Amino acid sequence: MAWVAGLLLGLIYLVLRPLAKLVLLPFNCLTFGIVGFLVDVLLVQLAAWWMPGFAINGFLWAVLAAVIVSLLREGAGSLARQETQRK
Repeated sequence: MAWVAGLLLGLIYLVLRPLAKLVLLPFNCLTFGIVGFLVDVLLVQLAAWWMPGFAINGFLWAVLAAVIVSLLREGAGSLARQETQRK
């Protein structure tokens, strides 16, 4: 069941995150990126709302989940950039 939640979260990040970031770009610039992080938190909560077996108990747990997802996303991006620079 966890892999389904991960897949759903990945699809949400793939489809909705760029749209939300584009719409909220002026606010993101004014708040130095805090709005962008809040978008990530809300997307994690949206995934929990859509998937019955995936539960986030409160806003702080959603913040922690968004931090973990952001760190994993940046780490994977860093590894991908290093791999392309080697070739």
